[in-house]
Amino acid sequence: MAALAGHTKELDDPIAAPSQPDLNEYESVRDHLRERLRQEVSDLEARVRHLHAQNAPHTAIMLNSYQRVIERKKAFLDRWCADT
Repeated sequence: MAALAGHTKELDDPIAAPSQPDLNEYESVRDHLRERLRQEVSDLEARVRHLHAQNAPHTAIMLNSYQRVIERKKAFLDRWCADT
């Protein structure tokens, strides 16, 4: 029980904690997932921009992998949003 007495910064700081969907509400879960996927795509695109500026070994392989993941996530979002 002593471990439950204190709170972590993530729980006390609402800005640092990611928003949680209301699992009883379908639209809340759907909106949460859609926003999370969009954020992941944005983060991956930022990594790609950063990698373009690098001259490191295996950069081309990493770029190719990130771009495939981005394309798949965008395709999923397009198909999923079309179903609504």
